Amino acid sequence: MKRQLAALLLTIFALSLTACGETATESETRTVYAMDTVMNLTVYGENAAAALESAEKELHTLDEAVLSRTAEGSELYALNASNGETVECGADDILPALIETALTISDATRSTRRLPPCSMRGALRRMSTACRPQTSSKNC
Repeated sequence: MKRQLAALLLTIFALSLTACGETATESETRTVYAMDTVMNLTVYGENAAAALESAEKELHTLDEAVLSRTAEGSELYALNASNGETVECGADDILPALIETALTISDATRSTRRLPPCSMRGALRRMSTACRPQTSSKNC
């Protein structure tokens, strides 16, 4: 019994030491609405405010210029409006890379779940063949 009590006290003492140390880093939090989604962003560290501002700006850029299916100037809108025809993409356009990443993840997880015949994977394959990076400056 004394050994158990000693072990318990030793454990409590050791755990109390883990709370000692530096104080928690300051954080910045902001709620952002982009991509038809409300997002709560929290950033920690010295440059948290600047990083949060940069993250919000990037989210809005992706929402308006790349991933919007309704904004006529976005890459995704142009791809959807192409009706399966090849669309030239600039070398710096992000949409082809996003589609390739989605396909890679789809291929890696395909055996773990059953997909219907007309799946998102098939749609991504069609988009991948329709949006090929070119040297042209015309946006996808």
